[in-house]
Amino acid sequence: MGLDPALIRANEGFRARSNAEMAAKFGICIQELDETAYWIELLIEAGLMTDTLLNPLPSETNELIAIFTTSVRKLRAKGERGSESL
Repeated sequence: MGLDPALIRANEGFRARSNAEMAAKFGICIQELDETAYWIELLIEAGLMTDTLLNPLPSETNELIAIFTTSVRKLRAKGERGSESL
């Protein structure tokens, strides 16, 4: 099984050269997580995998989305405060 694209984007974000770049990469991570949530929902509705495997995934995906959303907001706020002080 391959790596989740959202986690790849998160790793790229941690190597960003600025808060703005990190926020942009984390934004892409959120998009990937949204897509992941959609596919998990389809798998659950189709009954293609056991419930015990899939049931925890929607809440875990939503938790990750919340974490990255908060991170993006904080990074953008830092950027706005930093530009005001110039």
